[in-house]
Amino acid sequence: MANFDLTGLALSMVCPTNKLITDDRGLPGIYVERAAQQVSALLAGGDSSIHPAFLINGIQHDKIAIGKFQAKTHSNRAYSLPGEDPTAYITFDASVQACKNKGDGHHLITAAEWAFLALLAKKNGTMPKGNNNYGKDASETLRIAIPTMKDNNGATCRVATGTGPVTWSDTGDISGIYDLNGNVWEWVSGMRLVKGELQVIPYNNAADPECDTSAASTQWRAINAAATNYNDLFIAPNGQGTTAGSVKLDFVSSHWQWAVTITSQSDSSRNALFASTTALGLSDFTKKYMQAMALLPEDGATADDYAGDNFWGNNGADERLTLRGGSYWGNDAGAGVFALDFNDPRGLSNSHVGFRAALPSKPDTQSLRAVRQCRGDKGACFHAVQIGKKQNPHGSR
Repeated sequence: MANFDLTGLALSMVCPTNKLITDDRGLPGIYVERAAQQVSALLAGGDSSIHPAFLINGIQHDKIAIGKFQAKTHSNRAYSLPGEDPTAYITFDASVQACKNKGDGHHLITAAEWAFLALLAKKNGTMPKGNNNYGKDASETLRIAIPTMKDNNGATCRVATGTGPVTWSDTGDISGIYDLNGNVWEWVSGMRLVKGELQVIPYNNAADPECDTSAASTQWRAINAAATNYNDLFIAPNGQGTTAGSVKLDFVSSHWQWAVTITSQSDSSRNALFASTTALGLSDFTKKYMQAMALLPEDGATADDYAGDNFWGNNGADERLTLRGGSYWGNDAGAGVFALDFNDPRGLSNSHVGFRAALPSKPDTQSLRAVRQCRGDKGACFHAVQIGKKQNPHGSR
């Protein structure tokens, strides 16, 4: 055990935000800790509420730990380790389970957590590059990362985790999270489309390993297009994708638009620039929530502001889950930390689809006791409890 302690100390000395965290078998993985931030620190015009990524079942966590590397499974457990061929050919549900199997709060990275990372990288001017063009970034001329999979023609496909240059990190240096752009698309939890209707697991409750993210789960909520605060943002869906007043995905004039009604619905794949995505009929509050979840660009944004990232979608199928980041697939200039894919079912299994694990900071006993008193059934109370003290970050109810 002493050697393990020394390894963790050495890692922290080089990268203070990087942590060696063990699972239920005592085996380590490398994670990057990020502190909670207000939406106003990430988005122009954002309010003082804490970003949803840090609110889990009514508890406000002061930090989250994200897998530094795309996951590699060993004994059906997800590990964040350098120099690995990231696990692919894995479905959404299998990805969820491989993270849960590690115990101690491990979970599949959620839509809220991914959005936080994307907004932070954009705010800091460190939008990561990555393997989105057969072993290199579409903007690069040399292949630098170590190949782990090639196609029948000998072209590099997947590369070993963390072996790209530091520009492939979301901080632009060795301390950051690698491969959020390309290599393999990553499943994220807690968000889906149902016949074009946007549905989420509220806040970051999908980070709870006990959260039911199945297709039939009763924890899914539609988004109220006319919301004025968090208390009326999440509404029960009608199960048909036609919930009155909910946010839905439309395709208008060759771009995606979040609106209350769908004028162009199709059970097929369509794509457009993420930066061209618009909103129609959404309240200011709902619009800011959509931006905080990296589903909508900031007002006045250009394609360059989002590095030309693309948005793929299917707004006609019964259920389409969320993939983010892009893959190695052939000059995929549309890949990137804002790249978004609502095009695939939960059973998708492919060479360019993988996942990543995460876990939140641990609340203390006092916080857990307070939140149990605050809420009735699981996730019903929208108050948040900060680590060590009760707090409502979204104002009075």
